[in-house]
Amino acid sequence: MGRRVHHLILVALVGCGRVGFDTGIGDGPTTCTPRLVDPFDASSGLLWTSFQDPAITLVQRGGTLEIDLADQARAYGGVQLTGTIDLTGLGFQVETLEVPDQTTHAEMFLELHDDTWRTALGVANGQLLAIEERNDHSMTSSAGMTYEPTADRLWRIELLGSEIGFATSSDGAVWRQPTTLANRLDPTNITVVMYAGTYDLQPLPGVARFARAHTSDCP
Repeated sequence: MGRRVHHLILVALVGCGRVGFDTGIGDGPTTCTPRLVDPFDASSGLLWTSFQDPAITLVQRGGTLEIDLADQARAYGGVQLTGTIDLTGLGFQVETLEVPDQTTHAEMFLELHDDTWRTALGVANGQLLAIEERNDHSMTSSAGMTYEPTADRLWRIELLGSEIGFATSSDGAVWRQPTTLANRLDPTNITVVMYAGTYDLQPLPGVARFARAHTSDCP
């Protein structure tokens, strides 16, 4: 089982701005309950359906989703939301505790998709990539910038009417928005996916670790 190869479709380098959001990890009311939240504990299996190539080890434990990538293999693993969610006027965000080795062929992504289109935010080849494409790969738009592990610890994809906003943050209080792309997704029919893998042979590609995945209506 393989995921799409993103390293081939980086077409533009976009400068970053900074934007402030009312919600984010570390600010906002403590009583807020997101429409969907997953602390990656024993209850997580009810929310997600896992997928993985045989060489991949995937574990939800200690508040994290851990994907142990395979040595010298083209292999992917991750989780997909069981069912769909209405993200009208919302987005989805996740904390990244560890990304795989960025010197060669490993990548890690947060993805939203409907029946026709998909969009993703993640890292590959040391680049932070924002991607939108048809599920059949017949049309692709993308943008990228240098990945900063501390500044880009939190990832968010927002469905902003006619646009998709991609944002990252170190603390959840201040976000930078590297770029926007045209929104072709149906916000009422969204599937969320988090995954990582290697698109070519690589020794010791490392581990991808996600934490606290939730809708963007709460910190």
